[in-house]
Amino acid sequence: MADEHNTGEGSHNIDLTQMRDMVKEEVAKALQANISTYMEGMEVSLQNFIRQEFATLKTSGEMERASKKVKLLIKDPERK
Repeated sequence: MADEHNTGEGSHNIDLTQMRDMVKEEVAKALQANISTYMEGMEVSLQNFIRQEFATLKTSGEMERASKKVKLLIKDPERK
């Protein structure tokens, strides 16, 4: 059979399909056990990234407004 492997002992064959299924189950269990921790870490990381981006946008917007105000004052010193 294509899914059987002779280990060299003659009477001891391993069913590769069965072995593959067992490995899939063990990997699935390991992933399932760690997925919530991984997702929590991703959530915190994403929240930090979003906060930094909003802070950058806010700072950029304030600087842009300040520079426009300075330009207006330079053009028309009477204006405040």
